[in-house]
Amino acid sequence: MGIILQPFAWLLLLFYNLFHSYGIALILFAVVVKLLLFPVTLKSKKSMIQTTMLSEKMQKLQKMYGKDRVATTWSCRSSMRRRRSTPWAAACGP
Repeated sequence: MGIILQPFAWLLLLFYNLFHSYGIALILFAVVVKLLLFPVTLKSKKSMIQTTMLSEKMQKLQKMYGKDRVATTWSCRSSMRRRRSTPWAAACGP
C-alpha cells in the first residue's frame, strides 16, 4: 500500500507547496493521474470498439452454422485471428 501511497502523497504535497491551495493541488493531481492512465484507457476503448465490430460478425456466424458448435467456434476463432483480436473479447466459446 505504501508503494502506491507515497508517490501520490508526494505529488499532492508538491502541488500544495507550489500553489498553497488544496483545491488547485487536487485538480492538478487529478489531471496528472488522468494523463498517466490515458494510454491504458485508450487501449481499452480500442478493444471495446473492436469487440463491438466483431460481435455482429460472430452473431451472423452463429446464425449461419446453427447448432453446429464446433464449426461456429472454429469460424469465430479464425475470424479473430485474422483481425488479431483476443479470443476472450467475443463470446463464441463452446
